[in-house]
Amino acid sequence: MSILEVKNLSFSYTGQTVLKNINFKITEGNYIALLGPNGSGKTTLIKILLGLLQSQKGKIILFGSALKKFNAWQNIGYLEQKANTPHNMPLTAFGVVRLGLLSTKKGLKLFNKEDNKKTDAIMKKLHCYSYKDKLFSELSGGQQQRVLLARTLINEPKFLILDEPSTALDSSSREEFFEIISALNEENKTTILLVTHDISQVGKYVNKFLILDKQIVFYGSKEDFCNSAEVTEYFGPYTQHLIDHLHTTGTCPLPHNHGHNCGHNHGGEML
Repeated sequence: MSILEVKNLSFSYTGQTVLKNINFKITEGNYIALLGPNGSGKTTLIKILLGLLQSQKGKIILFGSALKKFNAWQNIGYLEQKANTPHNMPLTAFGVVRLGLLSTKKGLKLFNKEDNKKTDAIMKKLHCYSYKDKLFSELSGGQQQRVLLARTLINEPKFLILDEPSTALDSSSREEFFEIISALNEENKTTILLVTHDISQVGKYVNKFLILDKQIVFYGSKEDFCNSAEVTEYFGPYTQHLIDHLHTTGTCPLPHNHGHNCGHNHGGEML
C-alpha cells in the first residue's frame, strides 16, 4: 500500500532554492530516516507534506489522494522538535495526551468517558501512566517526550512523522524512545518518517535512508547505502566513517562539508 508519493517537488524562498525536483515514494511499513545537514530542506519538506507550506511545483499524494483533497489527517501523527513544544503549559500529563483527540471532535463536544479510557490505555502502553496526574512542566525531558508521543499516537495513526524527536534527551531516554518507535513499526506496521542528522542514532532501527541536500542525494536501503556510488561521491572520504557507524549508538552526525563535488553552504536552516 502506498502511503506517500512525492513527484517533481520544488520550493524556493526569497529567490533561493530550498528543494529541487524531489521524487520518492513511501510504502506501508517503511521506517525511513530523513537525513541531511542544516539548511538541506528537511523541515521545509515536512511542512509541505503536512500542508503547512504550499509547494510551488510538483505533486504530493497521501494514501492515494492528492494533498489538496486529503482530509483523513487522523491517519497521520506528527511529533515536532522538543524545542518547539511549550514547557509551561498548565496541564497534567493526562490532559496533554487527551488533547490528541481534539482532531476527532466536531463543534464544541466535550471529552467523554470513552476518551478518558483511550487516554489511559495509550499512557499505559507507553509507560507514562504512573505520572498521569503530574503537571507536564514538572516532568523530566524523557517523560515529557513520552507524553507527547502518547498524544501523537492516541488516534492510532498509520503514518508517523517525527522531526528530530530526541533533541535534548539524555542517552538513556533517547535509546528507550527509539525502542518504543521501533516496536510500533515492527508490531503495528506503523509507517515512520524520522527526521534526524545523526546516522548512528537511528541506523540500527530504520530500513531506509533518504539523504536530502536541497535535492535527493540517496534513497534506499542500508545495504544500498553502503554500496552507493552517489553516497561515495557526495560524502567523499567521510563515507566509510558513516558506514562504520550504521550499527552503533555513538554520535555520528552528518558532516557540514561533504565531498569535493559539494559546494553548498550549510548555514542555519531558515525553514
